[in-house]
Amino acid sequence: MESNMVEEYFDNSDIRILPKEAMNLIKNYFESNMPKYLLKNEYVHSPYWSILFSHNEINILIEGDVGFNVKISIENTDFPLWQFDRRVSNTTKTNSKNILFVLNTIKRFLR
Repeated sequence: MESNMVEEYFDNSDIRILPKEAMNLIKNYFESNMPKYLLKNEYVHSPYWSILFSHNEINILIEGDVGFNVKISIENTDFPLWQFDRRVSNTTKTNSKNILFVLNTIKRFLR
């Protein structure tokens, strides 16, 4: 008898991640891709979290819970990331796929 089983691919990158997982993902990204930005502050009180990186007069604050957002300030002037790449407006759910997309967008923005 022949089986009709199909192997399914499950991509868990859309599943919401926990605050500590999100922060570890972000810290590892900065360490590997943007090492001149130093971790200045991190806060976790589940489900809320925030992490701040800084270099010279540039501050990058990432904070969230179920969703997350990014605040970039350069010399005390805020620069909304969605104005640089409108696609970040569709990536506010806290999951690894969205976080990595936003981190790559930050990297492109700060070049």
